[in-house]
Amino acid sequence: MDFVIFGNSKIPDLSFTIEPQRGGLFSISCTNNYVLYGGDEEYTNTIDWWFLVMNTSPDLAPHTTYPDWTKARSCLQDKLLSIAQTQGERIFLQTYLEESKAQYPALIPQTWVNWIHYNPHDVERARRVKSEPFRVDFTMYYDSRKIVIEVDGSSHFSDILDVDTSSGRIVLEGSMSKYTEHLRKDRWLRSKGWEVWRFSEQEILEKGFNMADTLREIGVLVRSR
Repeated sequence: MDFVIFGNSKIPDLSFTIEPQRGGLFSISCTNNYVLYGGDEEYTNTIDWWFLVMNTSPDLAPHTTYPDWTKARSCLQDKLLSIAQTQGERIFLQTYLEESKAQYPALIPQTWVNWIHYNPHDVERARRVKSEPFRVDFTMYYDSRKIVIEVDGSSHFSDILDVDTSSGRIVLEGSMSKYTEHLRKDRWLRSKGWEVWRFSEQEILEKGFNMADTLREIGVLVRSR
């Protein structure tokens, strides 16, 4: 059984136990959402909006609203947009929701793809942070593909150089170390079977941004049923 954890908590609080009669169990005690899918009893190769709503704990939307996609989408928009971290992420998610039908693959914000128990004395964990992502902007599970979508702002490749005291504007300087860190994380994701698609915040905020063209570029071609 696989599971997806997403939300705006900094670190999901996971616990694992082994019981003789029931085998391995896990619990999540935090404000994150999680959805179970796949496994031996149920093979799921796409997590669409319907599956996400019906299988997420805690509930993303009241199940009684789901037969009406407009109501369900409104609930999803309220819940999911509050999780997105930046303006670019929120616009990308909102635009995708506006494009979506119920059977479109879910665009899941702030997904944990790599969890390591926090220990302040664990030097290895600190080193791995530089090359392994813990959480990504979006994931999508579509037609047996595992897709990561990242929306990159200037902080992805810059450090703060100074602050203009007269205007309060932050002055940025290009950072090769930050750029390298993201390249290493992309390679780690690909080694684990993820496709990585990066978009700049600038192209998403541009007036001519078109989600249908973006989906065709990624290869997510969904026909309404």
